[in-house]
Amino acid sequence: MLELPKMQPLKARVEDGQIIVEDKSNLPNGEIYVLPVPPEEAHTAELDHELSLSLQEEQSGRLVDFDDVVSTLGPTQ
Repeated sequence: MLELPKMQPLKARVEDGQIIVEDKSNLPNGEIYVLPVPPEEAHTAELDHELSLSLQEEQSGRLVDFDDVVSTLGPTQ
């Protein structure tokens, strides 16, 4: 596998099941690169922490209802 030099993250979108990179790069045309995707476990600890904080906010009466927040934003365009 080809090792890529450290570079800025690429901006991409998914279209019809394909990842389309929207940023230009200086990488050669036609080369195939395997881009590592962090495992879901990497996000699990952070998600668990945020859910725990949210539960604490709810239990202390500091949680704001989603519908209340949306109603303060006004009409959508």
